[in-house]
Amino acid sequence: MEIVKDTELHLFGLHNPFHESVEVLSFDIWNTLLTRNAEFSRLRNEFLRNFLLAPNYHTDHGAHIVNTAVKTANLLVDAIQETQGVQIGPEARIHVIVDQLNLLLDLDKVGPEAAQQIDANYNVDAIVECINVIFMHNLPTLINIKVIDTINFYRSLLPVAFVSNTGLISGAVMRKALPLLGLEADHYVFSDEIGEAKPRPSMFAPLLAIPGVTKEANIVHIGDNLIADVQGAQAVGITPLYFLIQNQGYLKPLDGNVAWQNPDGPVSIQNLSWLEDVIRASSACFTSAKPRPPYDQI
Repeated sequence: MEIVKDTELHLFGLHNPFHESVEVLSFDIWNTLLTRNAEFSRLRNEFLRNFLLAPNYHTDHGAHIVNTAVKTANLLVDAIQETQGVQIGPEARIHVIVDQLNLLLDLDKVGPEAAQQIDANYNVDAIVECINVIFMHNLPTLINIKVIDTINFYRSLLPVAFVSNTGLISGAVMRKALPLLGLEADHYVFSDEIGEAKPRPSMFAPLLAIPGVTKEANIVHIGDNLIADVQGAQAVGITPLYFLIQNQGYLKPLDGNVAWQNPDGPVSIQNLSWLEDVIRASSACFTSAKPRPPYDQI
């Protein structure tokens, strides 16, 4: 397939530059539009150490243990949420973090005894509220400085939706944060408001109800997770595009379910400004070599 270079969006004018059947564009948020703020992570972990450990903790490794516990808990919970579609909210995530902290405390010997454990009387609601405040004062970072203009341009042509799994930060908080970053959509779908998470069909069902949608495949969903975004969208007949990002020195592997042939590697889309070229140039967006899989096989 001939590679189409980046195109200046204004050359298309105010008409739909995409394949004529595209009726809605849907975007994942994290690692597609936004990246996490390192200062938020630092302050969140510092708060957790002071709130949970300061009164009773007797070791010199508090900061390292909290960082490890939070990272491990996030990996464990995200793996379950993003593959099984089980919504795991902030309260449950705090409990998992505390479990990891207690495990590490037990391993962190001080003399002949383990460090004192965190009891079950910690105030989960207060922890969540404080983390929300820290988040709003340390907002995420745009993945690209052109993201705002790109999304606004798309919104001038057709409906745009944001479809995102939530974790420590709820959909309600994200609805407040996104406009502060200059990002707004016509439709929002957050997993804590649905009660399930991507790749579950219920996360994509609101897209099918958007006025003007005549066919599932006429919705294009862009996201960075092969299971939650690509397979989840594909399972309900929505056209997926895999947003390939550079992550810790390597590129995520692909399975050929998306529509752009990168000359240096596998099928992918690496820049949102390529989107209109991808859809116009590739019939693969609207044809799939694989049959629609039943959900229990995702």
